[in-house]
Amino acid sequence: MSTLPARELLDAWERGQDCPPPMRALLLLGAAWPQVSAEEFADLSIGQRDACLLSVREHGFGSRLVAVATCTSCGDELELSFDVGDVRTPQPAGIDGAAGRGLPAPLGPAEVDSGGYHVRFRVPTSRDLLAVNRLSGPSMTIAAIRQALIELCVVEARRGDRTLAPSALPADVVDAVEERMAEMDPQADVELAATCPACDRTCEVLFDAAAFLWAEVDAWAVRTLYDVHRIASAYGWREPDILRLSPWRRSFYLEAIGG
Repeated sequence: MSTLPARELLDAWERGQDCPPPMRALLLLGAAWPQVSAEEFADLSIGQRDACLLSVREHGFGSRLVAVATCTSCGDELELSFDVGDVRTPQPAGIDGAAGRGLPAPLGPAEVDSGGYHVRFRVPTSRDLLAVNRLSGPSMTIAAIRQALIELCVVEARRGDRTLAPSALPADVVDAVEERMAEMDPQADVELAATCPACDRTCEVLFDAAAFLWAEVDAWAVRTLYDVHRIASAYGWREPDILRLSPWRRSFYLEAIGG
């Protein structure tokens, strides 16, 4: 995949307008790799999914990223500039961003023994995020969302011979499970260190690959549709024909009509 297919990407953007963020991510991946089903992408861990999204971003919009964040110390606005490689963690062999070969194998269950508790679990996937999204309301706290994911992803919990519900696990055991999840799927939780020029303090900024790419696609889609409108109004061409034009030809026609 050397460039993103404009028509398919616009279709994904349109379909995603009323969708929750996890579904938007799957729609973008489907536009980039139409030979892979949404179900296959939904089975990937969040980190594996985000690694694929980074490949979409790199081969569609380039490797340099610019983001805006808020300083956690003084509240001032920060502008961050970095490369895709700065937020990419090592991944098992799988999707090649340039050729679209295959998928990484979904991560299997793992186990943690902590404080006399034995927990068997799997790492969260897009299916889990969608399930939590259906449960969560405007007032659902981060802690409640975290607990909902644990309850979805814990396969078995025991203390000695006694089987426990995931909700019965003490906080330190849940912490141990989440720490192991992070080790297994590091791309799912990426933070950037930034120094605030206003207060000179360093803060950690969470990088959400799915939200970042969707925001970029949203801005690109609006610009593209406006360009299509101007060219269609001037020449009477159909939208599919205009979208098939290379970016260079499209720019030429826009300049020719004063765009």
